[in-house]
Amino acid sequence: MRVSVSGGGRRGVLHAACLAAAGHEVVLLDPDPRALAALRSGPRTDAPRLPRLLALGLVSGRLRPTTDRTAVAGARVHRLCVGAGAPRDGGGAARGATLRDALDGLAPHLGPGDLVVGRARVPAGTAALLAACLAAGGVPATVAGVPAGQRPGRAGGGRARPPRG
Repeated sequence: MRVSVSGGGRRGVLHAACLAAAGHEVVLLDPDPRALAALRSGPRTDAPRLPRLLALGLVSGRLRPTTDRTAVAGARVHRLCVGAGAPRDGGGAARGATLRDALDGLAPHLGPGDLVVGRARVPAGTAALLAACLAAGGVPATVAGVPAGQRPGRAGGGRARPPRG
């Protein structure tokens, strides 16, 4: 499946590398070319498996970092991994605004049945607000929010090999 990940920070790189390792075609979108260039020299991380997963994704061609928003066209799932810094207002509204900005950039490339997955630590109702923004613009995509819960140093292991039930 073709997947886009918006945000070349720690969380975005983790998601992109794990999705590529699982066999998906991943477009990692970040507007800052310096963030993407840093990937090629290896990420600074406390996740021991991430550098290897990232290298495998890049070498295989399943992970493609870019600053070009049009590269997300054709992806069916869009993961928003932006705005992970500490909220400036204490309530997460700054993170919500960052998500809306990222969504505005994706909207022209979303199609019927596409899924947009937002990040955690935002005010309650953020996914509904983002869905309403898309609906108001006539964009036929679904929005979901996923809570964060990754322990430091454990990234890459659980997502690359999820528990079987």
